[in-house]
Amino acid sequence: MRCGELHEIAQILQHFYSVLHSDLKAVTGDTHRIDELVGEVQRLVDPLEQLPFDVFDKRQANQWGSVRTSFNAGVMKVEGAVRDFINNSFKKLRSAEGAFSL
Repeated sequence: MRCGELHEIAQILQHFYSVLHSDLKAVTGDTHRIDELVGEVQRLVDPLEQLPFDVFDKRQANQWGSVRTSFNAGVMKVEGAVRDFINNSFKKLRSAEGAFSL
């Protein structure tokens, strides 16, 4: 169960990093905001790297559940920020070529 949950977390992080790559910086020209968003994604990871308990210890299920709840809330917040950024960037794009590159 925990391995599957950790795998799911890794997939979520992979998705964020694949969206927030250098091509997006090139198309939008807003490297500062993309770097901020990458920082927000990294802040999702930080608590997972510093867990004060063994994630595989079944006796820690409640603590792990709290960590997952906090992570999922953070994911929703970052998803909204990334979505807003991309939507606003598309509105600002001046050329169809830029939109196709994105």
